[in-house]
Amino acid sequence: MNFSGFQETLDAQLEAIGQASLPIPIGLLVAAQFVNVLIGSIINAAAGFSLVFIMAGESFDPLQATILGWSGWLVPLLLVTVLAVAGQFRVPVTEAASVTDAE
Repeated sequence: MNFSGFQETLDAQLEAIGQASLPIPIGLLVAAQFVNVLIGSIINAAAGFSLVFIMAGESFDPLQATILGWSGWLVPLLLVTVLAVAGQFRVPVTEAASVTDAE
């Protein structure tokens, strides 16, 4: 696949509004979109896969039984909590700021 025509059009439009060209090739951006579509389909499949195991005549509550319900948010919540406690969300101190504070 060759996206050179699209790349030229996009570069001309960016130049017309005074912006620099994209530093990433268009082909790479398109490939990244395919990866996003694949990941989204995996998440959707995981959300609906629990329906395969429901017995006929039984009720199903997706809020409690699927990755999209409250149980699916436990692991991400735990991960964010561990990262916050470990200090991973702090703004890094730059060298210039530490020299100024020392004086």
